[in-house]
Amino acid sequence: MPNTRVIDYTVLVQDNIMSIQDVPADIRDEVAKWLKYFQTPIQKTDSVDKTTDDLKDGGVNEQ
Repeated sequence: MPNTRVIDYTVLVQDNIMSIQDVPADIRDEVAKWLKYFQTPIQKTDSVDKTTDDLKDGGVNEQ
């Protein structure tokens, strides 16, 4: 679990207020790890796509 200092610098880099090179050396690797974690895109699942398709067709319970 990251500490508050790591999270603060992670947010600053994500918001383009500073670059990873500007992060203090003692926590730079930890900040880079969390940046990578938060930048992973969320994958859509088949169930979400199916639900969306069902709604387009008039709803799940349409008879």
